Amino acid sequence: MTATDARSVSETSVRSPSLLNGAVLANPAIGGPLLVSASGWVVLILWSRAEGGLALCTTPGPSASFMTSVREQMYLAPPVRQIAEWGVMSMAMMAPLALPALAQLAARCYRTLRLPAILLALAGYLAVWCVIGLPAIVLTVAARAVGSTLDRPVVVALLAGMAALAWCWTRIRIKAQRRCHVVPAPCGSPTRIVAVSGLFGMRLGLTCIAICGPAMLALSIAGAGLPLMLAMTHILLAERLVPDPRPARSGLGIGIVLLAALIGSIPTA
Repeated sequence: MTATDARSVSETSVRSPSLLNGAVLANPAIGGPLLVSASGWVVLILWSRAEGGLALCTTPGPSASFMTSVREQMYLAPPVRQIAEWGVMSMAMMAPLALPALAQLAARCYRTLRLPAILLALAGYLAVWCVIGLPAIVLTVAARAVGSTLDRPVVVALLAGMAALAWCWTRIRIKAQRRCHVVPAPCGSPTRIVAVSGLFGMRLGLTCIAICGPAMLALSIAGAGLPLMLAMTHILLAERLVPDPRPARSGLGIGIVLLAALIGSIPTA
């Protein structure tokens, strides 16, 4: 093993390489998350243009009772469809956010093993987001049902947005941001790196949920459209690229998107 190879599997945590680095962008393994994200956006656009549109972007009207609203939402968008939409949304929005950590993982692998390591890590990362989708959908349906029952959907969306905004200043989120910027990638032999890449991706997914989960849930409750989802993706990605993210900056960007989602949720006369 050469000195370069030894450094690639060292156990010392290093800061994630910048995505603006040309060598990183040229790495074919890093193209995997970008391809997954692009595919997700294409599917979301096609679904949004289909009859009925996206359930994630559709809020129910006034309802006589909580359970009536829940049944109406389940009728218009069965759980299987909502879970599928959440999974595709996770592919589109969350895959790019894993790029800094995946770039670090690629730097620690032999060139011939980078692609399988990246794909396994990405699969583990997105699997966590898909699993968390079920409780997120339940909370979204319940929150929307409360809003439609009280005929105050804007108030419910406002409360969800305020909670997501306040989350930016919590210790849990700040610590998760730090872990996201300095990630201890799998170490050891190249074979072991590939073997544990899936677990590495799942840990990364849990960290990302601690950072992005409340904002994603607030967008879902407000029924935000694809442009606002794309804007939120850019803001969250910008956090990953800043060496020392600050809650005020994050809160400002997230707050602007959530405010736009809130305005969009106001029923028109």
